[in-house]
Amino acid sequence: MLLTKPGGADILKPEMDRLRIEVGGVAVHARLDAELEAARAGDRYRPFLSERRPGCRLDIRKAQSRLHGSWQPRVLGRERLIASASSFNWDIRLRPSGALGSAVLGARRSTFCAWGGAPGRTCAEGRGLIQDKAQALDSALRALYSSLLNRAQGALLHAAAVVRRKGAYLLPGVSGAGKTTLMRTLRAEPELDCLSDELVALRRFGKEIRAYSTPFWGEFRIPENNGCAPVRSLLFLARGRRLERVPLSAAEAMRRLLRCLVLFETSREAAGRAMDLLAAAAWNLPAYELRWRPGHPAAEILRMIA
Repeated sequence: MLLTKPGGADILKPEMDRLRIEVGGVAVHARLDAELEAARAGDRYRPFLSERRPGCRLDIRKAQSRLHGSWQPRVLGRERLIASASSFNWDIRLRPSGALGSAVLGARRSTFCAWGGAPGRTCAEGRGLIQDKAQALDSALRALYSSLLNRAQGALLHAAAVVRRKGAYLLPGVSGAGKTTLMRTLRAEPELDCLSDELVALRRFGKEIRAYSTPFWGEFRIPENNGCAPVRSLLFLARGRRLERVPLSAAEAMRRLLRCLVLFETSREAAGRAMDLLAAAAWNLPAYELRWRPGHPAAEILRMIA
């Protein structure tokens, strides 16, 4: 596992107002309008800074008027991705070849081609508008990464994740399941590193599924670190009086994973790619329901998780 803490060089380049981040091995370079106050929110993305050649370039400008759309983003298209929401929109053209991401976080080699072309090319370029709020930039990046990861044998998932002994333990749960509360309970455990308490990026490499940190933490908190590790098991959160771990079938694990999937695209192709990834996770990883409640000792919860 590679783990980085906040700090280091500025992720925002003041002379170019450029946000350069990498999530799940996929690098995005966003050139921000100098008028955007959201461009000052670099601390939120600091652990995810990257100088790798991007899989996607995006010019983001300040919206001068109210945008049309609902609070829930919607993404359409195949060769082009067109997103609309009340706080942002973007239009991205996809190229048939290019290196969208890499297999290992921080690796300068081992790039792969999302659609079978020559490595080293940017394969998605576009432009967008956002409302001048840090939350709007965050929402736009969530929607963008849900589509980019979908094309790189990956996905965004509503889940917390911890790493112990170089293995990741995924704790999927919809809003209100207690992901952030559980991570607060476990934070003091020296044997654990927390990948995220809200959204986790998954990627598939052959038979291995890896979990990655994202900058999208609960309560709009600044991320604590950035890392990745192979997933060892799935533990779906549920409230219960007793602390216990109940085995789940692969079919039940698949059903619950689908509830936690973050995907704003509506095409059959995008849905099929997401189904393939989640099916691989459900059928190849041990799955459990983790029943717990606030107040259970962290050491006991840890024994149930790993």
